[in-house]
Amino acid sequence: MKKLYPRCHPYWKNEDGDTIKNNSVKGLAVSADDFLLPCCWLDMTDRDNEINGITYMRREHLKIENNDTIDDIVNSEEWKHFHRVLLEAPYDAPERCKTKCSKALPKGAGNEVR
Repeated sequence: MKKLYPRCHPYWKNEDGDTIKNNSVKGLAVSADDFLLPCCWLDMTDRDNEINGITYMRREHLKIENNDTIDDIVNSEEWKHFHRVLLEAPYDAPERCKTKCSKALPKGAGNEVR
């Protein structure tokens, strides 16, 4: 399994266990059906969401209209689980994440060891 460098996450760990700050965090995305997503690459069809194993990111209670603040969504158990998988169990990450976030950003992209 390739290492993941999640563009939607503020940091990741390198092979030595050092925390690398991601200074190029990809912004959140809003889907046409009113869901906040970690990035635009996860705005997929229902079938693709099933294939990628992320239907839990589109549960009714996570719709923007059903929340008072964006923080309510990004601090939900579903979002915490998503980011935990990216960092701690990348082999279980969505295929889309493995495709889009398996290459480290080039040196000089502003990422640094913290």
